[in-house]
Amino acid sequence: MELMPAESISIPLLLVAAGLLLLLGVIAIAVIMIVARRCNTGDCNTQGKNLNIEHIDAWEEAGKRVNGDFNEHE
Repeated sequence: MELMPAESISIPLLLVAAGLLLLLGVIAIAVIMIVARRCNTGDCNTQGKNLNIEHIDAWEEAGKRVNGDFNEHE
């Protein structure tokens, strides 16, 4: 039983690795396109609720966050 030289093993392995990387890229692009198409139709709820922020005081809200935050250093 003869062993194959390293050059003859590395070329098919390189081709398989390149094919898998190409397949991974195609799948990633397809997923991005599917999600983008779904969000364009209005099914994607990442926008959140439309809040009426005219009556909210920014300084009051910041004070609530400062008082409510957990201080890691204490």
